[in-house]
Order: sequence, then C-alpha cells, then structure tokens
Amino acid sequence: MWNLVKLSIISSLLIVGLQFEAYAVKSCPNCLEDVTDEQLQEVQALECSHGHRIHQGCLPLQIESCEDLQALQRQGLSCCGGEGCRDKFPLSRVMALLGSAEKAALRERIEKAASLADSPRLMTAVDQLKLGITESFNLCCPAEGCGAPYALIEGCNAAKCDRADCGALFCYLCLEVQESRDATHAHVRGHSNNFWELRPGYTDRYHGLVARHKLRAVLGTHKIEEATRNQALDESKTLLKEKKMWPMPAGLAAETWIEQVRAEGELSNEARVVLLQNEAIYRRQIRDSKNRAIVEAEILRLGGLVLASLDAVDAGGVGVEAPQSVAAPSPVDVGHLGGVAQVAAQTVLPVLADHPRIHELSARFRALGDMYEVSGLIWSGVAPEDMGHADAVTFCGALGNGARLPTKGEYLALSRAMGARDPEHNHFEGYHFTRLPNMRNRWFWSTSVSQREDGFAFYFSGTGGYVQDYVCSGLGSVRCVR
Repeated sequence: MWNLVKLSIISSLLIVGLQFEAYAVKSCPNCLEDVTDEQLQEVQALECSHGHRIHQGCLPLQIESCEDLQALQRQGLSCCGGEGCRDKFPLSRVMALLGSAEKAALRERIEKAASLADSPRLMTAVDQLKLGITESFNLCCPAEGCGAPYALIEGCNAAKCDRADCGALFCYLCLEVQESRDATHAHVRGHSNNFWELRPGYTDRYHGLVARHKLRAVLGTHKIEEATRNQALDESKTLLKEKKMWPMPAGLAAETWIEQVRAEGELSNEARVVLLQNEAIYRRQIRDSKNRAIVEAEILRLGGLVLASLDAVDAGGVGVEAPQSVAAPSPVDVGHLGGVAQVAAQTVLPVLADHPRIHELSARFRALGDMYEVSGLIWSGVAPEDMGHADAVTFCGALGNGARLPTKGEYLALSRAMGARDPEHNHFEGYHFTRLPNMRNRWFWSTSVSQREDGFAFYFSGTGGYVQDYVCSGLGSVRCVR
C-alpha cells in the first residue's frame, strides 16, 4: 500500500515539474496558455533569449501591472517568464504588437508619469545627463509638435506616424518629413534605390547618425563638468557599447577620442575599425573635413576600409584607398557570364611597353596607366575624375581607336577573372580586388542600362566584385576597354 502511495506522489511531482517547465519556456506567464512556434513566426507573440514567451493579447495586462513607466520606457518590458530571468523586451518591440487604442493608452500613461516625475531641477546632473544619453537613441516622429516614439519597421522605409492627431509622412532612415506618400517613396528610393536598405547594418548606420547628432547636443556643451560627463558616460557604458558608440566621441577632440579608442582594452581591432568608420561617416555628413581626415587616418593604420558614403560598397561611394599590391596573375576559367561567350582560361596580365597589342591603344588610353589584359580585352587605368553615366560613355569613346565603356557582362567576366566563384549567380567568394590596382572603395560604370527602371545603368563594385544598377546621375569611376 505504501509503495502505491509513493508511486502516486512521485507521479504527481513529475507532472507538476513538467507543467512548470512548460510554463517557464513555452507558456505565457499571464494566461498560462502555450505560445506556439507559429504564433512567434507570425509576430503574434514575444520570446526572450531564454525561450520565455508572451501572447500578443496578454501584453496590455502585463503593461498594466508596470508601475515604473519611466523604467519601462528606458529599459523595456520585463519578461517575468521564469525565476531568475532578467531579460527585457524593448518598448519598440512591444509597441509593434499593440493595437492603436492600446498604444494611445500606454503613451498617455507614460506622458502622465513624466509630468508627475521629479522636476529636472531635483534630479542630479548625472541623472539628467544619463537621461539625455538614453533618449538620444529613441526613434521618434520628426514632425514638429509630435515627437511620439514609434516602433521598428520592416520592408519599405516610407513611414507614417501612427498617432491619429499627427499622421506625418517621413523617411524611416533619415527621419526627413515629406509632403505626400509619393514624395516619401521617391525620397526613400533616392537614398540607394531602396535596395541596400536590406543589407545588414545599413539602417543601423542611418539611425546611428540620427543619435549621434542628438548626443552632440547633449554632450558637446562646455557647461558640463568633466567629472559629471565621465560618470554619466561610465554608467551608460552598456547602452553605448550596444550601439557601437563606446568610447563616446561627442565633446572630445578627435585626437583625444582616438587615444581612448586605442586604450579601450575590451575592443577588438575589428570593433575599433567599426567605431572609427561610424565616426568618419558622421564627420563627413557635418562636413568636418579636418577631424574626418584624422579619424580616417586611424582607420587606415588599423588596416580598415574608409567608407566615403554611408556604405562604400553598398551605395557606391568612392573612398580613400590604402596602398594596394597587385597579386600575381593566375589562370581563371571565365564561364558564360551575362551574355559573354564561353572562353578559354584567362589570366590577369599587365600590359607593358612590349605587349603585342600596344599599337592598338591611343596615347590618351595609355596615359590613364595601369593597363591589364583580361578576358581578351585591354582594360585601362582609372579616369582622373568621377562622372555620371552619360559622361562616362562619352569619355571612353573620346579616347579613340575603338575604346569604349565595358558592358555588364564584361564586368562579370572580370569578376570571375579576379577570383569570384560564380558572379553570374551572385557567388563572389574568392574575389580579390587587389588583382587590379585602384579597385577598392570604387564603383565603375558599365555601358549596360537597366531594364527595370528608366534612368538607371549597371555599375561594378571594385571592392565586392558584383554588378548592380544605379541612377545614371550618380558619380562613378570609369575604366575603359579596347
């Protein structure tokens, strides 16, 4: 009889244990119902890093139980999915799952809590500065008189404020307000043809610029005592590291900040380069050429790339190049690439004074320097100035003796000759931009125009080895072929 009782007790404990495990990982802590994987995939629930899940419909109940609305706004919604879990869901993610009425109610509570909070005069100088640092990273509607926070979006970057009394249209990347839906879409396409926004990190760089401008206003004033600034920054270190802004450059001379970057022992060389690149982009945007040059010199010293635009490879900017060496020629099979016929194995061969085809080239063609024979074509050096597509076509034709701008297919063949595995099918592994000089951080016009949209032509990325289309009025580098 006792054995049966013990068996019953053990079974009950196992069942309770299994139920607790299901609650801790798969069940919503509010309704105790399971949250399915399908609900997560359809963005109908939240999941923390420990696997704890919250139903979309239960969020208002969990938010209602929050008493510290300022902490909710700054730090996010506590998971509460299991004992010891300290994860928090960013307010932007929570907002994305709330209905319009629920968002309005939460905003009203946050605004009311802010009005009842201690006056800034009663806050310490460090607290005020920390609050300003945190708020610099909030994404808010840019319309005058609004400033409502908005959630992260996916897909098209033509955004609209969801406050009923606002409804402003603006660009999600640079937060510039637009007059109409058509104007917003046109503005978004103008950034980079609405393509490169899909690449990892592109949107973060734009939002980093927005935050950097705010941080300059918060930290750049001379009224802040050095001890106050240092303490506020030190207590905000975790946030700034997450945003790739630690050490923080705002308010410091470029040389002083670079010394702090060098001294930061937790930073890898790669992390230092990213930090410097972001600051160089900001310096470029505010036209601070002196400090930009100092930061870019440090990037080159560390062996990194200088991004002359928001994304040199992505948006097609031309940057400062470090000295490059040309790799030894190696035979590469050039397959059928974008209309280029199958040819025999090719080499990247320098064209010297005794080359058998040197007589075919005009003096102006030779004057560009750095000539190489690839895929049966003689490729010129780089034109001294960047230019639009129409000017690039005219420039090459004016060299004479049959010189012209390369086609899209010929650039794909060049990519294969420079090591790309299969550029026709977007496989660029093995591509080495050092096999020709003056390739890195440049993009080059081809003669091929885009069939997708009028006013666009294809260009070749010297750094990445791929071909993409771009607006013809953009300024690109030029190589000619004969």
